[in-house]
Amino acid sequence: MNEQLQAYAEETVPPPQPAAVTADGEEGIAAVALSEGIALGPIFHYRASAPDVPRQRAENPDREWEDLLHAKDKTCEAILQRRRAMAPGLGKTRAAIFDAHLLIVQDPTLLDQTRRRIFKNGENAAWAWQQSVLEIADTYRELSDDYLRQRADDVVDVGRQVLLDLLGQSVATAMELPHPAILVAGELSPTDTVMLDTAQVLGIVTVAGGPASGDPRCGPSGVGRWSMKPTATESP
Repeated sequence: MNEQLQAYAEETVPPPQPAAVTADGEEGIAAVALSEGIALGPIFHYRASAPDVPRQRAENPDREWEDLLHAKDKTCEAILQRRRAMAPGLGKTRAAIFDAHLLIVQDPTLLDQTRRRIFKNGENAAWAWQQSVLEIADTYRELSDDYLRQRADDVVDVGRQVLLDLLGQSVATAMELPHPAILVAGELSPTDTVMLDTAQVLGIVTVAGGPASGDPRCGPSGVGRWSMKPTATESP
């Protein structure tokens, strides 16, 4: 899968990262602008909750494996639906992030590791899948290529979608804001950005992420976005 994602990265390589800037005043927060423009408005904090995954003994490994494959297929279909819905507004290059997601969810290495955990270790499907996803994500974080290294977030994002289905939970279809606001979050996955109502989101500020983070709605044709550094600095 690395070779396929590398080819995808070469087609969608992001522009050089701009220098950090700080707000005017006595103190400011260093941030990297990922798109042009200025946004003013109230702040809306978004906190994504991680699903609680139980570790259980697999009483029926065949059934656990079947449940996993069913969840995988449902996630593939959901990704295809999001791609079809967003492609007209994003263009071929930016919408290709969903092609990368399809590669991830069908990655033979990821599936083989999960299957081995279920049948050899006797783990339940949800736990086996989560642990395999985390291992693959850690592998990406160790790569030298910055773009591929940030694909670890995509692995976790796609893995979470399969996991929610296994746990009988649904992936939200929309992120509703009570009023137009600047969305502030620790990080946003590509799936999170798909759920945004761009009429309500004036701008996005995240602690994590960067030009290579793969968020499909951020950029010239989408919502303005800034990535904050986690430490406050004094303005000159």
